[in-house]
Amino acid sequence: MSQETFGQYLRRKIKEAGRTEGSVAEEVGATSGMMSRWVNDHKIPRPAYVAKLAQALVLDVDDLMRRAGYRPAMLADNEISPERRELLELVRKLPERDVVTFLDFARYRVMLAKATPQGE
Repeated sequence: MSQETFGQYLRRKIKEAGRTEGSVAEEVGATSGMMSRWVNDHKIPRPAYVAKLAQALVLDVDDLMRRAGYRPAMLADNEISPERRELLELVRKLPERDVVTFLDFARYRVMLAKATPQGE
């Protein structure tokens, strides 16, 4: 049996949610033409749209990203420390605007760490 394409999966999940392609497109800020290209496998949505689609259809964002070809398989559970796993789970629960703020802060901290001489 052949594996389901991203477009076939997306179309099936929209139908299972009792939604129309148009209503989902509107919710994620896409046009009906964009949605048509996605469900017919003419294009793969950009990662930002994949994340919005996952939210709109209440799907696991990591799974949908993988299906779209954007993320390599996650590290095995034993390769992630418990502290990092806890942090990842907290970040996944944040609203999108808070994730952006968190990442901006993390980049700022990395920049400061690189600019500060060791031993100070």
